Amino acid sequence: TGIKDGQRGHLFELHVDQPQRAADLLKNTMDRWRVSLFGDRLHVIVDKDIDGGGRDFEDTLAREGIRIVSDREARFSLEDVFISVVEQARMQGKVARED
Repeated sequence: TGIKDGQRGHLFELHVDQPQRAADLLKNTMDRWRVSLFGDRLHVIVDKDIDGGGRDFEDTLAREGIRIVSDREARFSLEDVFISVVEQARMQGKVARED
């Protein structure tokens, strides 16, 4: 859809050997909204392209002993777009924060 096509950045889908630990780690090293856990897969949104350091999260996982089984650049799902839009609006003060 047009909404998904208009999303900026790159989405990586990762299958890792420790998905919950990987999600927690990345949420502590990146903006939390950039990391979503879908079963045994992670979605990670980055602004940089692949050649410009957009895959720095892989080094973070490797340093902590988390193995990436497979990865690919993927298209944004509607859920990814929703999370991104809401969190960016929160950061700009357009949406109330949860307490």
